[in-house]
Amino acid sequence: MAVKIRSVEKKDKEAITGLVKNFVESLNQPFYESLWLTLLDSYFVGLEIKELAFSDIKIFCADQDGTLCGLVVAEIETDLLKRRFGDISLWYVSEKCRGQQVGYQLLKAAIDFLKAEKNVDTIETNVREETKKALKIFNELGFKPRYTRLRLDI
Repeated sequence: MAVKIRSVEKKDKEAITGLVKNFVESLNQPFYESLWLTLLDSYFVGLEIKELAFSDIKIFCADQDGTLCGLVVAEIETDLLKRRFGDISLWYVSEKCRGQQVGYQLLKAAIDFLKAEKNVDTIETNVREETKKALKIFNELGFKPRYTRLRLDI
């Protein structure tokens, strides 16, 4: 079964929402569907209205014969010193597509978008330490640890 990496389209709204829900719940976090749908609708509106210029963000999906099985968000961020950098988030591949290089292909699409179309010098992401396979893929793509982020649940 062939997997095609492409930009998310309006017709993918339900399927991409299901993937994001699975991703968020896999992290043992609550999924706020209405918030997600508001963000997604804003993304689609921004793509249609040139004045909004939503050119600094792109959502890619993995399409396996008409069924979405992965996604990644590539976005340009600006730090306090007004430096632009790429950010990769919401990288997720459903279990049925794991082990087929889908995650790698999604990341390559995100990186290529940020490098070629957006001309950024650095790309950042967050990865949980327990996701060894994800860390391995990011390392293969040249990502290096920058700092350790800690969390205190209260």
